[in-house]
Amino acid sequence: MKLSVNVVFKTDPGPAVKRRSALLARAVRKALPRARGEVNLVFVGGPEIVRLNKAFLGKSHRTDVIAFNYPPCPAPGTPFGDIFVCLPQARLQARELGHPLQRELLLLALHGALHLAGMDDDTAARRAAMHRRAERLAAVL
Repeated sequence: MKLSVNVVFKTDPGPAVKRRSALLARAVRKALPRARGEVNLVFVGGPEIVRLNKAFLGKSHRTDVIAFNYPPCPAPGTPFGDIFVCLPQARLQARELGHPLQRELLLLALHGALHLAGMDDDTAARRAAMHRRAERLAAVL
């Protein structure tokens, strides 16, 4: 079984982003070449990401992306993990970085997938390594 990626919009991203959902799913699969099962790539609003951040990570602020791994399970179709991307935070970051929203969402989807792959960004060096890896993956999509 290959990796299935479900792209879900819990907040309206606009038609341009919706048209790119296949690219976002392909990006997640590219970052997880050996993964099996299912990944949900979920785009949410600010209050939802704050709720998730507080409930699962103990932090009370808005963030751009949160990824949750699920343990391996022999049942086909069992989720491999979930990636939650905050659309308002992505819009803000895209504006600050001077690139289109679609590019920021692509990089955040890749960042979340790299977390599912086992990468971490808890230090400056690890954060830089994740950023370089996401940029390399984005370049081939």
